[in-house]
Amino acid sequence: MIRVLVAEDMRILRDMLVSMLNLEDDIKVVAQVADGTGVVPAALAERPRSRRAGHRHARARRTHRRGGPA
Repeated sequence: MIRVLVAEDMRILRDMLVSMLNLEDDIKVVAQVADGTGVVPAALAERPRSRRAGHRHARARRTHRRGGPA
């Protein structure tokens, strides 16, 4: 599943884009924002919840602390 955050100040365009994306089976619109100031908070609120991604990052941090390749 592809998770998408849509950021567009023109509401009609944003609504149309979200409607089109929602027609796709493998795309999920997880958030919509009307301006750039809302992008980061929305992205942080909808960050991936994958255990695998978190595991990769934790392993990279441990490796980096030991002085190995990051």
